[in-house]
Amino acid sequence: MKRSLVGLILVGACSPSHPKNPSPSQPAPATSSTTIPAAEAESAAVEEAEAVPMKKVDAEDVVPAESMGKKKPAHHPLTSVFHPKKPRKAAHPLVTKQAEKSFHLTIHAYDTASPHHGIGGVLVKVNGTLVGKTDAKGIYAYAYRGARESLLRVRLENLGEVPFETQFVAMNDMQLEKLYVAKGAQHGGTLVSYEESTQKAHVKAPFALKVGETLPIFGLRSDEVGRHKKYEKVATWTAESLTADGGIGKITELQPMAYLQAGDVIANPSADAAIWK
Repeated sequence: MKRSLVGLILVGACSPSHPKNPSPSQPAPATSSTTIPAAEAESAAVEEAEAVPMKKVDAEDVVPAESMGKKKPAHHPLTSVFHPKKPRKAAHPLVTKQAEKSFHLTIHAYDTASPHHGIGGVLVKVNGTLVGKTDAKGIYAYAYRGARESLLRVRLENLGEVPFETQFVAMNDMQLEKLYVAKGAQHGGTLVSYEESTQKAHVKAPFALKVGETLPIFGLRSDEVGRHKKYEKVATWTAESLTADGGIGKITELQPMAYLQAGDVIANPSADAAIWK
């Protein structure tokens, strides 16, 4: 009996002071870790995110939604830093300008003598460049290479004479005639200047002029296509006042397709009418 009581006393001393499975009415013992409610945790996360400075995102760094999950192309701005543009290919020269062609210009310089004599040594300039001079027969052939419908400014310079200028549009082969007054002749004069707006012209003549006198002007007249410019009567000059070397007069009866410029010839048919037929 004594031994049984001793055993019960030992069993009671070794058992814990609280039950192993407490009843629901008893509060759970406190532990060292503290549990945070879900609402408080979410609020703390938002405050922490707002405290972190935002990084500026460029528009080119944004990946479209439809490309999410797909393999990025090699040229994507997030995978490539710099992509130089490819240079454009130059246009073919035949596309930007017309193809060059060859055109021939034949010049014939002669005087008012009867019969006409060719004048050699006349300098020929095309677009401001000296290209050659006429031979002993007064002829010079020039080959021009350029685009069709190019403008050719032709200038003839003969020693002691007024420089002569005209122009052509390069479309076909061209011919130019230039008449000069024969040296020492009294049957022809030279048009020194011409004012188109007033139709007045200054004439230099080696023969005596009279106020009111009417003389024919021989100048360039072009054919319908502008290929051949030859000398013929193109207008009439009437003296209005006299000068030391000739006179000032009015231009009338200007023919169609005719050109008046310095260097044209004023005829004096009374001296040698056969020349001007």
